[in-house]
Amino acid sequence: MNLILRVGLAIGTTVGALAFGSTGPWLDLEDYDAATYTEIKKKIIDTRCLDCHGAIDPKGNKDFSTYNSLLDSRVIFAGDPAQSLFYVSVAEGKMPKKGCKLTKEEIQMIFDWIKKGAPNDEED
Repeated sequence: MNLILRVGLAIGTTVGALAFGSTGPWLDLEDYDAATYTEIKKKIIDTRCLDCHGAIDPKGNKDFSTYNSLLDSRVIFAGDPAQSLFYVSVAEGKMPKKGCKLTKEEIQMIFDWIKKGAPNDEED
């Protein structure tokens, strides 16, 4: 095997491992601090989730209408997106069932927020 091919394989393997390692396929540390509950609620939950997971008769008894009801729905495992049904269901394209699927950027935002502990930055 020639040197160029071996170096290319080594770089490809390293990049692949970094991109799809234990932190998930979309972790982008530059945007890590940009993911907040209020942004996710405004851009994703309010527009893409509440038709089915609102306060009145939520599907699967999963109410996403407030921060506390979202946590009570047990779809967030703070600090671990891979164990969080909210992240996994959108990343795998299972949710939302109605309308367009989330973009990679929206999925990244959810991943980053859960990874940093799913804090509530909403003012009371």
